[in-house]
Amino acid sequence: MGGALVISPDPGPLEYILIVGMNSGVRLQELVKAYPHAHFLGVDVDLEQIRTAIQPNCRFHQMNDFTQPFPAKTGSVDLVTQHFMYLQIGLHAWRPLIQEYFRVLKPGGCIDMVEVDAVIIRGGDAVGKLNRLFERSIRAHGVPHRATRRIRPLLDDVGFVDTEVRIVSIPVGHWAGRMGISGMRLSFHHFSQFKESIFKSNPGLTLEELEDTLALAVVESNEHHAYRNVFVYTARKPFEEES
Repeated sequence: MGGALVISPDPGPLEYILIVGMNSGVRLQELVKAYPHAHFLGVDVDLEQIRTAIQPNCRFHQMNDFTQPFPAKTGSVDLVTQHFMYLQIGLHAWRPLIQEYFRVLKPGGCIDMVEVDAVIIRGGDAVGKLNRLFERSIRAHGVPHRATRRIRPLLDDVGFVDTEVRIVSIPVGHWAGRMGISGMRLSFHHFSQFKESIFKSNPGLTLEELEDTLALAVVESNEHHAYRNVFVYTARKPFEEES
């Protein structure tokens, strides 16, 4: 996905940026190039993602439990950016995580969160079946169903202001050219991440049945012009005089 490096409106000068979800370090590299004098803290559950993202003026932290505090001082961060992490965040971790974002941000500091919904929209029987298999597997894994839709109430409840949400539809399938192919790769990467959980949470499912369903889902995605929704949230920690 293209677009502005910093999604949050008017974040002001950025001296310290917290990046949650390294995604092979691409976003970090872009931000380091745009803000060479800033300091960065990168967080991910995957040590390999961290190792591929090494940059100057950056430090990294591997984190498997998002109910725990970040290694950052209270009121020290200008921008928190979280992209494509919801499949790694358990049901009971969302509130502590957003509270922790609020803690580390300076008054007036901004947050942007970009998360893709689990389900593929528009398709036939195979796409519907694949959605149901995947949703059962992530629930069994402790990930809340449609977590992407629950973020705004949490941001507001924790104390963020100027909260906004935009929904961007990304195509899934060759029907939409390069972007659709990218959307399909992202979708099937998510399915492959939870392949073991899919089998555990769907007794009786065979590998052949899953592979047939995946193959038919690819065809249906093209026939029905399938897509997934990406939720883009932005918010700001209030200044002291606003509290």
